[in-house]
Amino acid sequence: MTDIPIEPARAVIHEQGWQSWSPSTSYRPGSPPHRPSTQTRRIGAWRAESFPAPDVYRGEGLIAVDPGDGPVHVIASADPVNSVPAIDVSIMDFRAVVTASSDDVVVTTYDGSVQEALARWADSVVSSLGLAAPRPAPTIWCSWYQYFTKVTEANVDSNLALMDRRGASGRRLPG
Repeated sequence: MTDIPIEPARAVIHEQGWQSWSPSTSYRPGSPPHRPSTQTRRIGAWRAESFPAPDVYRGEGLIAVDPGDGPVHVIASADPVNSVPAIDVSIMDFRAVVTASSDDVVVTTYDGSVQEALARWADSVVSSLGLAAPRPAPTIWCSWYQYFTKVTEANVDSNLALMDRRGASGRRLPG
């Protein structure tokens, strides 16, 4: 699909995961990407039909390459509402070689960091869909991360009462 010249010591590859249990993180070339340790974990946290090679960086619908000396390349589905292609990056010498499971992929470049590029890409998707800009994300609480599968009604009631006592001051809840 495309080759991006990189400075391996400064470049960054960002994999976008399939869903909330899939890793979405950035790596330096040569750092091994996260991969499932078991078949059950692969099916539960990764795209079921996806099985990237251990030395390939894979984004599901989106991947970003910061070459280390230029703009960040965001490679993403041309139609993110209806198409989520697997997008792979292999590092070969001083190049990030990008391939995709579909031709329905576009490359857009942005100045700044990977996170800034991803934010600009997301803003462009929102705008192209004719949607209002998202409001700032509120501070939230999630029982899953605090209690995993052991959450009780008493846990939820206790945490809600604590939130009421602290009000909307933005202070972090203990936990």
